[in-house]
Amino acid sequence: MQNHTFLDGARAIFARYWGLYRDRAISRNELAYMSEWDIELLARDCGISPGQFKDMMRRGPHAADELAELMQVLGIDEASLKSVNPGTFNDMKLICAECWHKSDCRRSLKKGTAGQDYVNFCNNADLLVAARASIQRAAA
Repeated sequence: MQNHTFLDGARAIFARYWGLYRDRAISRNELAYMSEWDIELLARDCGISPGQFKDMMRRGPHAADELAELMQVLGIDEASLKSVNPGTFNDMKLICAECWHKSDCRRSLKKGTAGQDYVNFCNNADLLVAARASIQRAAA
């Protein structure tokens, strides 16, 4: 029975990584068919440079999923932050997508300790602390 559990875990890990690889491949393929003009327009709409846009596309659509999960844990409303300060939100997504601490973040989210641990590894920690403080001030 224990072998079965190990195989299930291995299958789940493989399926997750295969899905991430497939998503990144699709994004890279879409990027290959875009003109520089299209890339520039889309980047401008997102509030980032064309180089940053290309980098985000290469990383795939789930490159910053951890940010949304962490914001939820911290009680930060993503939609409110987007509407109040879209530039900061875009910066936070870029920072998250480029982060080298993804495994620490995922592990902390999975263990349920992200609300306390994120300040130790998250490159967005200062921005998240500020966002959380502004939400608490607004609620008071």
